[in-house]
Amino acid sequence: MLLQHLQIVCTLIVASFSNTFFTDEFDQDNISLDELFKEEEDDYITLLETHGRMTFDGPKNFPNPVLAYVTPWNNHGYDIAKWLAPKFTFISPVWLHLVASQGKCSIAGSHDIDQKWIAEVRSNNSAVKVVPRFLLQYKDKITAEYLLSSELFQNICFRNVVEFIQRNGFEGAVLEVISQTVPILTDQKTQNVDLAPLLQLIINFAEYLRRQKKIVILVVPACTPDADQPSLFNETHMQKLSPFIDYVSVMTYDYNRFGKVGINIAPLSWIERCIEMLINSNNNTAEKILMGINFYGYEFDYKVGELEPVIGSRYVEAVKSEKPKFVWDNMTNEHFAVFKWKVINFPNLRVIKAKLNLAIRLNVGVAIWDIGQGLDHFYELL
Repeated sequence: MLLQHLQIVCTLIVASFSNTFFTDEFDQDNISLDELFKEEEDDYITLLETHGRMTFDGPKNFPNPVLAYVTPWNNHGYDIAKWLAPKFTFISPVWLHLVASQGKCSIAGSHDIDQKWIAEVRSNNSAVKVVPRFLLQYKDKITAEYLLSSELFQNICFRNVVEFIQRNGFEGAVLEVISQTVPILTDQKTQNVDLAPLLQLIINFAEYLRRQKKIVILVVPACTPDADQPSLFNETHMQKLSPFIDYVSVMTYDYNRFGKVGINIAPLSWIERCIEMLINSNNNTAEKILMGINFYGYEFDYKVGELEPVIGSRYVEAVKSEKPKFVWDNMTNEHFAVFKWKVINFPNLRVIKAKLNLAIRLNVGVAIWDIGQGLDHFYELL
């Protein structure tokens, strides 16, 4: 049903180009357009008047853990992390790459580390944990296979990471290794994937860090859009890794990466299914899950037929330059701004609130990608 709906959304976007987006009925399986979409008349004024609102000494409203990613290419995130540090449990600067090559492991990106900024963040919240993301990179397939099979090589890499973390005063690490490693483990004939070597690598890495009292957060892919298709990371994997890691950061913020049609980013029902799939029957894994929330959007340009990410500042400028029609999609819980030559799917307060409420109901934390991209008034909800 959801996939069919997203095809309808795509069709309606095209229809909007010919000024037929808002009609009484959309004639496909007797689905009423009014049931699917609602025009949001007040969004224009609300957005322009409140998007920059920020309460620096406001309370933390969200009760569960919050991981905030900060990227060097969205500098506003550095300010948000400082100003609103009490809102966050973990700050993860996206600075570092763990590069495996020829029996050696090096750490790239250290030039981006800003100790003055880290001190300012901690001065506003002494309890916040700085856990930079380490993105694993392989020089080639042979190096990857060697790392997956050699405990000696693994220990070299792990020791480098631990010493680096200790030297820079970090509380732990966010490890992103699955998406880079799966292609290497995929059988080219059958397309089957044996994750056993990778899971063992993750366990070894986590044990190494936790022996040094460091936090371990693992980035994991979200479930597939089609519930009938197997997901790369599932409850079995979660159960296996759960004793060794502190959290998983689930990438439930980019539905479109699966190559599905339309400009949907994260339908709420899809997010719920992805998270529920990782929670075991005893519910003792929920507390280790950080549900991904996007603070960015997508823009689809009718003229060139291209889809590209859009951040908050660009979204606000687009709204200022041409008053769009704002539309709420009742089925996916997403928010659209329809312009003459483009449509932008960008979250509003209602979208963020719905996701936070879902996280509370499922008793999980959240991971925000990333705090430099969103609108300032989003943080009023955290």
